[in-house]
Amino acid sequence: MNKRLASISLILIAFTLLSVTLLSRNIFIARQKNIIHNDSASFSNDNASSAWSGGLSLPSTAQSRAQLFEDWAKRQQSFAGPEALRKEFPLSVKLPTTLGNFQQFYLTKGPKSTDTEIHIFDANGATGIQLHIYQCAKLDFRSWMAQYIKLKNEGFWTNDKDPAIITFHGTDALAGEAGYNLVFGNKEPRPGFLTWWENGIVYELYGTPGENGTSLNELINIANSLQ
Repeated sequence: MNKRLASISLILIAFTLLSVTLLSRNIFIARQKNIIHNDSASFSNDNASSAWSGGLSLPSTAQSRAQLFEDWAKRQQSFAGPEALRKEFPLSVKLPTTLGNFQQFYLTKGPKSTDTEIHIFDANGATGIQLHIYQCAKLDFRSWMAQYIKLKNEGFWTNDKDPAIITFHGTDALAGEAGYNLVFGNKEPRPGFLTWWENGIVYELYGTPGENGTSLNELINIANSLQ
C-alpha cells in the first residue's frame, strides 16, 4: 500500500485525539519521515493505544522534533503565489486562483517526484486555514471510517461531532466539522476538514479550530473555488 495512505488514518485519529497544532505538525512530520504505520488498514487496537499514549509515534524530546522540522524546512521552497508554484508541481493540480484566503505558498520536494507536496496557508499559518496537496492512489474512506467507529466504540475517545463521508464532486470525501475533543478530560479545540481524491491527487483542506472555527460549508466553498 502507498505509504501516504497512512495519512488518512492519521486524520481520523487526530480528529479525535489531538489539538489543531499537533494535527498540522504530525501530518507534515509523518509524510516527510515516514514515522507512522505504512498500512492504515491494519491499524489495530494496540496501535491505537500507542497513538493515544505516544503522540502518534513522534519523537519524545523537543530537540528531536525540532530536528525533524529543520530537515523538512530544508526541502521547502516558498512561492509568491499559486501560479509560480503550479509550474513546479509534476502533475496538474487545482489551486486557489487568487490570494483570497491563502497568503503562504510552499512546495516540499522529496527524493522522488511522487514525493513532492504542496502546502498552502492563510496569514495565520498552522493555526489557520490550510491546504495540503500530494500524489496518492485512490483512497477508500469507508474502510477508515469503519476503523474509526470500531475504535470509538471501544472507548478510545470522546468528542462533540464525528467525521463523516460525504459526496464531493461526484465521489466520496472525508469531512469533519470544527469543534472539540475530550482528551484525558480536557476540552481540546479541533479544526474542521475536507479530504478528497481527484485524478491521482489528494487534497486536504483544514479550517480554524474550536466550536467557532471554520465550518464545513465554508471549507466546501473554498474547495469548490479551486481551479
